[in-house]
Amino acid sequence: MNHRQDKKQSIFFPIKGFIAVSLLQIIYWLPNSFTHAAGRLVGKLAYKLSAQKRHIILTNLTIAFPEMPSVEKLKLAKQSAVQSGLLISEFPDAWLGSRQTIEQQIIDIKNAELVTHIREKKQPLVVIAPHIGNWEFLVQWVQLNYPLIGLYSPSKIPQIDRLIYDARKKFGCKPYSTDAKGITQLLRGLKQGGFMMMLPDQVPRENAGIYSPFFGKPAYTMTLLHKLVVKSKAKVLFADCIRRQDRTGFDIEFETADFDVGEADVAVFNLAMNQQIEEIIRRHPAQYVWDYKRFRRQQDGSDPYK
Repeated sequence: MNHRQDKKQSIFFPIKGFIAVSLLQIIYWLPNSFTHAAGRLVGKLAYKLSAQKRHIILTNLTIAFPEMPSVEKLKLAKQSAVQSGLLISEFPDAWLGSRQTIEQQIIDIKNAELVTHIREKKQPLVVIAPHIGNWEFLVQWVQLNYPLIGLYSPSKIPQIDRLIYDARKKFGCKPYSTDAKGITQLLRGLKQGGFMMMLPDQVPRENAGIYSPFFGKPAYTMTLLHKLVVKSKAKVLFADCIRRQDRTGFDIEFETADFDVGEADVAVFNLAMNQQIEEIIRRHPAQYVWDYKRFRRQQDGSDPYK
């Protein structure tokens, strides 16, 4: 990036950040009935007006559900876009809301005793949470109820970075940077009986992952999670925060890992992890982030989205 581009971004990002944060604050203060209706409309319009968004969603659905009839696939794609639109109306509550605001959104907690049992023994715990439903409410509920640690990757936009960073630690979570020092601190915290969450279903930076099957297609998958689990000897649970059909709130569900989390081979670990994430997605397919390019950067240089 040259000096002119740096200067342009240094001017543009603060303006963009100010506008974005202002909109989030306005959404937060508006009635939920209004913002949810607006979110659904935004999702529908985004799907209808953006050929790129439609292409990404339908490409992902074709990879994940090759046997699905075209009519059902189109229906699921539209549902997914609406669910993504709802996130816009929900994130302000998760980021700016009080304890009461967040707790009112969580209707039911399934299998919470799995967490309680591990915490009572003061064992390290890693919760794997895919990008499904509303993961920000999940993060907030966990840190409201348990001493949470985690990694935080800064945003390039200062105001957005500050808002999300403050939200991630407002109820006691300790977020560490994603550099070597931060990862070392996180690992130390885990070994001391810490509780962390990680969302591992997005493409990591180069040299930070391996190719692992995801819905039968290679997907570049992080290796950091495996290292942290093996080195800390942590217990592993999966969790999701699913939007209720009547939109009255969310249900959080924990479940045990159905594979050997102490597996030394990262390829075996990642394969099993991705398979369990697949099963969670299959239970609530419309609420997964299908508009994300999960299968980009293929080993042979191909790009399924082109």
